[in-house]
Amino acid sequence: MSPFAPPVSTSGSTAAEGVALPLPQAPPEGPCRTLEQDYFLLPHELSSCGAARRRARALLEHAGIGDEAADAVLLVLSELVANAVEHAAPPVTVQLVLEMPGGAGGRRLRIRVRDGGCCGPLTPADDEGTEETDAGCVGGTASERGRGRAVVAALAADHGRHTSGSRAVTWAVVDCA
Repeated sequence: MSPFAPPVSTSGSTAAEGVALPLPQAPPEGPCRTLEQDYFLLPHELSSCGAARRRARALLEHAGIGDEAADAVLLVLSELVANAVEHAAPPVTVQLVLEMPGGAGGRRLRIRVRDGGCCGPLTPADDEGTEETDAGCVGGTASERGRGRAVVAALAADHGRHTSGSRAVTWAVVDCA
């Protein structure tokens, strides 16, 4: 068993601190094999980005993932955690799943960051995944902020956001070859 295995409930969900995230679904090309995984709760503070990167780096090093792929994963993870801390309520939980797709291709890391909900009322843009304006940002100007989604889109093979009530799971899949 991997040293990064999270507690798993009998219902097929991964759980910690009473918050459950469904396990990754098989992609269209066939079933995936989970190679490594980690699941953790983070404090609701910006220093949590560093803590998340350290956990992810340990998982990636254990799996023998190269520096270039690891750097992409760590940047995407930092962006997702920073957004959850800056723009949502606690708790912030992270699920990392290194998987081998059933079809052709190499390994990939599935990142899921779940937050405790929007600090303000949800808007239709929150559910549709459209770009938010800078109006909700704490400090900074439009020229300093708002690049995270573009970074994630550039580095991730796929990404998105799912909402349930006011809570959200923001996810990305990064190819690790």
